Amino acid sequence: VFGASHSRSGPGLVQVDLRDPSECAALVEQTQPDVVIHSAAERRPDVCESKPEASEVLNVDAVWYMGKAAAKRGASFVHISTDYLFDGTKAPYSEDAPTCPLNAYGQQKVRVTHTHTYT
Repeated sequence: VFGASHSRSGPGLVQVDLRDPSECAALVEQTQPDVVIHSAAERRPDVCESKPEASEVLNVDAVWYMGKAAAKRGASFVHISTDYLFDGTKAPYSEDAPTCPLNAYGQQKVRVTHTHTYT
């Protein structure tokens, strides 16, 4: 078990830029995981609204990069999402509940949450 980090690296963490597909592939190739748990995100809604292109790379593209690298390795891939997929009016939500994001962060997470194939 190990953790990865970009800007907050420290003891026991592997430094990686998840916005770079070659770094994602190299990380998985070097570490040979059986399971990849991806929880990285630009989670601040105000930043996603003011910098949508930059946050899209981390919230959507990086998930694709890691999912594809995990699939190539044959590793299971777990992506942590958010309740920002929903508008909050009909909680609790089931896995197949219709989404209704209210901001850019939620919209980005919807796009990646509904992508199930990384091959």
